[in-house]
Amino acid sequence: MHADEQDDFAPHGGPNREPGGELGPGLGGLIDEAKRLAADGRTFAEAELAFQLTRAKVLAVAAGWMAAFGLGALIFVHFALIALVVGLVFALATVVGAWWAMLIVTGALAALALASLLLLRARWRRVSTLVFGTGPAKPKDRA
Repeated sequence: MHADEQDDFAPHGGPNREPGGELGPGLGGLIDEAKRLAADGRTFAEAELAFQLTRAKVLAVAAGWMAAFGLGALIFVHFALIALVVGLVFALATVVGAWWAMLIVTGALAALALASLLLLRARWRRVSTLVFGTGPAKPKDRA
């Protein structure tokens, strides 16, 4: 028996390719197409993953720069507020004296801070009631 007479050495893949073989007529080509489709899908998935990774890297770099610029803006706003407070003290010092000007500006800033904290506490209670179903623990009445 020669090598070209055996089924394993038949041209075009053996009995699977011939009409009426194990897979039937034309199914060998369909399997090849499915394999190519799977390979193409894998290639497209790898390309999409590479694209999304590159996109995430660009976004991370941009977010870093935006955070740096935002921090710089906050620093400059802070300096501007310090200058405003010092200017208020100097302006009031000519009217009521340096010590009274310092007390007035400090008292006003303390009142603003207290109002902000009270608003924060009220908002926290409202949100904690919505999220957790109950407000913060209250002390029990001792009667």
